[in-house]
Amino acid sequence: MTCKAYFVSGNLADVMYSKYGDDMVRCSTQMAYDLRKIRVETDKFYKSDDGRAYSRRFTVHGISSLPADRLMIEELNQSVAEYFKQHHHITLKYPELPCVKVDQKREVYMPMELLNILPYQAPNASKADIASEVIRCAAIRPQERFRELENFANNMLKSHPLIKQFGLAIQPRPVEVNARVIQPPTAGFGRSGVQQLTAGSWSTPGFLHPAGEGVEIMWAVLSIPPNQRSHGHVQKVISELPRAASRFGVRFSPRPIVAQCPRGELNRRFEEFSRQGCGFLLLILYDEHFYSSIKRLSDLQMGIRTQCVRARTLDKPNVFPNLLLKLNGKLGGVNWRIPDLIKDSQELVMVFGADVTHPAPTQTHQIRKSVAAVIGSVSPDLMRYGVVIRQQATTEKGNKAAREIIDDMRLSVKELLQLYLRNTNGRFPTRMIFYRDGVSEGQFENVLVEELCAIQRACADVRPGEEPAITYIVVQKRHHIRFRPSDPR
Repeated sequence: MTCKAYFVSGNLADVMYSKYGDDMVRCSTQMAYDLRKIRVETDKFYKSDDGRAYSRRFTVHGISSLPADRLMIEELNQSVAEYFKQHHHITLKYPELPCVKVDQKREVYMPMELLNILPYQAPNASKADIASEVIRCAAIRPQERFRELENFANNMLKSHPLIKQFGLAIQPRPVEVNARVIQPPTAGFGRSGVQQLTAGSWSTPGFLHPAGEGVEIMWAVLSIPPNQRSHGHVQKVISELPRAASRFGVRFSPRPIVAQCPRGELNRRFEEFSRQGCGFLLLILYDEHFYSSIKRLSDLQMGIRTQCVRARTLDKPNVFPNLLLKLNGKLGGVNWRIPDLIKDSQELVMVFGADVTHPAPTQTHQIRKSVAAVIGSVSPDLMRYGVVIRQQATTEKGNKAAREIIDDMRLSVKELLQLYLRNTNGRFPTRMIFYRDGVSEGQFENVLVEELCAIQRACADVRPGEEPAITYIVVQKRHHIRFRPSDPR
């Protein structure tokens, strides 16, 4: 069974209201992103020469920042709402809504309420929330899936003539295999002692190494874009986040810098915070379209730690303790350790993870480059990690096959090894465990030969003569095996 997400067809204003509610004007940037290149059809208000009414079809190229009753047609010196009332005898029901740009080169706008989304159009494929929504809708419980499979197998045995003609035998019952329940680990929390984890959850009494180690951390709160609800959210963050942090041993300044960020001022605001010595920025997002711009600025250009929070998330209970689990790690702290992770204290183990992400075939309007990421532990207890990210060619030279080999593996491992030595007083790892994702079976040999050689050379570059034992594991998540517990309980 294959499932695919489609835009809801119907009146455009109604569809957008179901998602954004009364925030449609403030979320025009996000709406423009959602509706990019979506095909729409007008109501039948156009008239042919013989008087027949007909509709027209357009492609969405943007959303106006002004509503229909304020968006002016300069050559006519009248608003879009006035134009449709005068020329088409249509009085808009919602003149306060933004308009849709329906011409790529010219400033041609249509009222949102007069447009209808055509059926069977895929939304922007890069949105993670769409993928999660499809999974929620399409997921089948194991018991139900197995019931369907068993019914299919039984029906095939009874009715299909080729089964008997070819002498095929199908076992209608699934194969039973033994499973094992892995014992949950014990987590250490420093002075707070150890805790046995149960059912995949635990409460954190305190951090093993709180960020800052008692030094007050300067921080800032930024609302983006400005919103009428931001004052209440900012006050909640200022009062509750430092209080929650103090329970874990982290000291945040009780007087953070507070600002709002209008559209187009993101760079200037980041430069101001950088000059003022902020340890990190907490950004309250009222428009999620800004997320990629924020991370590009903070991670790639300015080196500022950031934590983005959706505005609606702040309305949920227990949000700040969960937020601090992420913040402590970003600020250099360690939340906990697993004492049983490394049995032999004399053996230094370094764990790596690597993958290559390719651009989607639909991203033809963007620069098509693959991104190779290598992550490595940089502490003996495997609780701190470093990351190296590089761009590389998407396809192999001479053909269009996706290039899975990481070109700069030697340099990436070298950088992480140097960071490891700085955190272990120069002690070199005696064993390396390398987890590699994104490799098909046909590429096993090439990837293993090239990348294993690159890892060994990186070790020689950092410290000649060192030859740690290397375990190279290719992780394959995708398979067609289906499991269910024999006891549903």
